[in-house]
Amino acid sequence: MGIRAALALTLALAGPAGALAGPDFTAALAGAPALSAARHRLDAAQTRAGARGRLADLELEAMGTSLRDPGVGGRREAYELTLRQPLPRPRERASDRALGATATRIAEAELALTTADLAATVAGLLAEATAARERAAVNRGQAARLDTALGGLEARLTAGGSAVLVERLALQSRRTALRLAAAEDERAAADAEAEARARLGLRPDAPLPAFTAPDPASIQPAETAAAALARARAEDAEAGARFARASASPATAVGLRMERERMGSGFLNGVGLVFSTDLPSRRAGAARAEARAAAAEREAAQADEGASRLLARADLDRAARAAAFAEESRRLAAEITGRLEAEHEAVNRAFAAARPGQDSALLHALDILDRTTAARLQVIAAEAAQRTSQAALWRHVPPARLLAPLPRESAP
Repeated sequence: MGIRAALALTLALAGPAGALAGPDFTAALAGAPALSAARHRLDAAQTRAGARGRLADLELEAMGTSLRDPGVGGRREAYELTLRQPLPRPRERASDRALGATATRIAEAELALTTADLAATVAGLLAEATAARERAAVNRGQAARLDTALGGLEARLTAGGSAVLVERLALQSRRTALRLAAAEDERAAADAEAEARARLGLRPDAPLPAFTAPDPASIQPAETAAAALARARAEDAEAGARFARASASPATAVGLRMERERMGSGFLNGVGLVFSTDLPSRRAGAARAEARAAAAEREAAQADEGASRLLARADLDRAARAAAFAEESRRLAAEITGRLEAEHEAVNRAFAAARPGQDSALLHALDILDRTTAARLQVIAAEAAQRTSQAALWRHVPPARLLAPLPRESAP
């Protein structure tokens, strides 16, 4: 291939690397170990909630007494059997059930937040791997074009002397640098893909899902998983305060007491009702402390909810700016490519008029190659920033929309 063809090849921009078809993004999330753990925690919370607010078990008390009675000249034997039912304090069972319900809502919100974080992390890793593969493809493509240009120099090396030798050495150095950059990008892509597979619980050779981002229009800053978790924690703090106030009331119990006493040659039998209560002299202080702690936890939850709203709005704005910048980068890269084509034509004319050994057309082509590569890499960087900002939006998808595509049970 001649020098003119080699120069023309330097202006071609490498397209993005192709990817093997993988599973659906949300379907791939379903089998992740982190989601499996969150589901089990939710199952545990639901099981505990079902056991809340129940009556305490019956209590059985038996007692036997043997007394020496000098008045009757013998021994007296007495037996007692008491069946007692502890009674719930006022509002104790309702507040206990409320604690179970809020614990379940916290587990549900944590499942949604775990899913959102996992989706954002995996999507970010896929975006990183895609950008690295695209950079590697550009650098390897440009290195291949330099191989073509070096082949065109062989015929001129004898006639060109040291000038052509310098050009060849410059091209060889540039080709080596491009291959090294491509190898580094391929390693980075492999690392990102390996981490994505680990987070999804996939085999090392399993296909990865394609990069997927949520629709920004579906995101409401007040309806994120983080906001739902903050509200659930505030409700849990309030339920804990109500339970503490209910626990400050006296604990009571009622029961049935049966007695049998041997007196002389006969027995004395009796049946009676029993009522007992404790004296809550110290629990009131604990209830007040719990109320103060609940107020502090509510304030913390409200602050967390406010922070989640600000972060959602910031990520939405960042995604919009990244999309605009990526579009601008593509437009400017197209303009640069047009000017490089014009410059290429000028280099061709200069090369046609030059004698062997007296032109620097190939070094000029190397400069065109560098600028072409830089333009393409800038577009790749802008598109990578766009995908990364889009991946972060998974953290702000409403929980109902986020969990709807997922199965209730984790995949085996």
